[in-house]
Amino acid sequence: MAYVGFTSNQEIKQKEKAAELLDITPERPIIGLAAHLARCWEEAKRGKLRIEQQMLKNLRQRNGQYEPEKLNAIKQMEGSEVFVMATETKCQAAHNWVMDIMKPAGDKPWEIKPTPEPDLPPGVEEEVRENVKMQVLQEIFATQMASGELPDPAEVADEIHARSNQIQEAIEDGLMDRAKDAAEKMSTRISDILVEGGWEEAFMQVVDDIITFPAGIIKSPVFMRRNVRKWVRDNTGQYSPKEEKKIVMDFQRVSPFDGYPEPDTSTINEGYFIERHRLTRKQLNELIGVPGYNDAAIYAVLEEYGQGGIKEWLIPDQERLEEEAKESTALYQSSRIQALEYWGPVQGKDLLEWGMPSERIENPLLDYEVNAWWVGRHVIKAVINPDQTGEKPYGMGVFRKIPGALWGKGLPQVIADSQDIINATARALINNVGISSGPQVEIDHSRMLPGEDTANIWPWRIWRTTNVAMSTSPAIRFYQPQINAGPLLEIFEKFDAQIDEQSGVPKFSHGDPNIQGAGKTASGLSMLMTAAARGIKALVAEIDSKIVAPSITRIFDYLMRFDPDMSIKGDLKVVTRGVASLMAREQRSMRINEALANTNNPADLAIMTLPGRRELMKEGFKSLDVDVEKIVPEADVDALEGALQEEEGGPPGKGNDPSQKPKAKKTDAAGGKAQGEDTKLQQRKAAGNP
Repeated sequence: MAYVGFTSNQEIKQKEKAAELLDITPERPIIGLAAHLARCWEEAKRGKLRIEQQMLKNLRQRNGQYEPEKLNAIKQMEGSEVFVMATETKCQAAHNWVMDIMKPAGDKPWEIKPTPEPDLPPGVEEEVRENVKMQVLQEIFATQMASGELPDPAEVADEIHARSNQIQEAIEDGLMDRAKDAAEKMSTRISDILVEGGWEEAFMQVVDDIITFPAGIIKSPVFMRRNVRKWVRDNTGQYSPKEEKKIVMDFQRVSPFDGYPEPDTSTINEGYFIERHRLTRKQLNELIGVPGYNDAAIYAVLEEYGQGGIKEWLIPDQERLEEEAKESTALYQSSRIQALEYWGPVQGKDLLEWGMPSERIENPLLDYEVNAWWVGRHVIKAVINPDQTGEKPYGMGVFRKIPGALWGKGLPQVIADSQDIINATARALINNVGISSGPQVEIDHSRMLPGEDTANIWPWRIWRTTNVAMSTSPAIRFYQPQINAGPLLEIFEKFDAQIDEQSGVPKFSHGDPNIQGAGKTASGLSMLMTAAARGIKALVAEIDSKIVAPSITRIFDYLMRFDPDMSIKGDLKVVTRGVASLMAREQRSMRINEALANTNNPADLAIMTLPGRRELMKEGFKSLDVDVEKIVPEADVDALEGALQEEEGGPPGKGNDPSQKPKAKKTDAAGGKAQGEDTKLQQRKAAGNP
């Protein structure tokens, strides 16, 4: 039975448009732009070869795998292949430590603050001034009307002049309040964008990359078109889901394997930067009709891909897939198309040749910062970067800096030598323990009886021998190899401690209970943690300045330029709190908790009063990300203090010291000691009267 194929009108139109573009628009003369991008790509690949090999080495070391040549040498010795996972332990501990500092409970490592003398929009500033003047006039009129006299304009003018300083201070306070309100709204908007764009997940991955590889890279923000689900209420009052496409700011972790900066640069914004993408046909289809993209080039890519695909296999690709626990065959069976994204300078004449409008290019001989995408030999996008300073939407941080270099050192590279030594020591220890666990046996086979088993040994075995050749030497000799576990363990522990010093992540920072010396006490451990934190401060400061600050600043700049909500705008600035302030905040929280514990007694309570203790408790609860007003409400504290004062005969501090005043004894009607409320309650329950 034959089936008739069906093609929709939309598919027919798309095919006709593609054919029209391919036929009418031949291969455009974009040799200049394509050649420039290809030249940069080849240069970046060559410049990164050594870094890629180091990345693979770091990844294998963290995964507990030997380098191939070393593993072959170990196998030839037929010894132990044990790998001590010290690198993985330190990397994970460093990651957790950084996240604890950078993401404290109920806080964030950045904030939006008004400048010391904020400048608000003219309309807002004039509104504040008029409100302050109106309040002053109303107060003056009310005072004069209360005396039964009509306000005298001259007296009103004199009073306003006399209060000029007060009025100016009130205006400044009003302007600062408006600026603080705008800063709070801007902070809320940015926090919402971070949540919707997946900032937390991307940030955690980048921190892990910074610790593991020579660098970690984040891309932010990236404008993405996503399907967003909303719940809409219909006429019947029921809610139903509704899918709609929405452009959101996305935050992406860029794998260090996919980032290619220009060689011989010290910062990511100094030269060009190329990001390697792997796109599906669907993702390419969705780019058709998007402003900035060349539809004809995209159709040409899709046509070429249908005839065999567009892929480029790089040297580290196969090893990278294996280390990332992916099948190496995926490299050859992948249906994805490699696309390269370029951020950097391009000469104006190449952009004009590609087809960019001439009004965007003032001088064809000058270089312009652009964002370009190309697949194979086709440039599918080229747009002018609005920031002609060369700043790119990337942040790049390193674990250990190398002066003058863009790439740094990851933690595995820092402790590589010590990791090799403890691995060698562990292998020698296991081999020595295995060899010395029993005797070595020498057997003279000429003296063994036929059929005697010489391959096995067991307790109380009887060896049957003969002496036909009249030999005087023993038929069997036993040798006990020497065990060297003690010296080997000393070497192991020495270089294991060396890893603590090199990494800056001591064992007690990730829960090792075997702490000697000062670490046995709480105060001593606190001092050790403070001293050890100096090693992690540099890493947190690097993440703060290279990852957090640029990302938040770019969002802030975008909202200030394009967001229609004027209430979030003002004379504001992005402030990263830095590692020092975050750690100081943690120390402050500890001191507050200590103060609460030390003052939890009647004598101190009489001095500081309940409202004073409430303020101290509020400061302590702020670090727990809870609603402080619900835990220590103002009204309940006042009521409790009033009850205590009434019971004790007056408020403390007015000749009624609770620690000195004797408490009144409660008596019953007969003059005896009154029973407690709990006793009375039990008696009523026993009688059946609750």
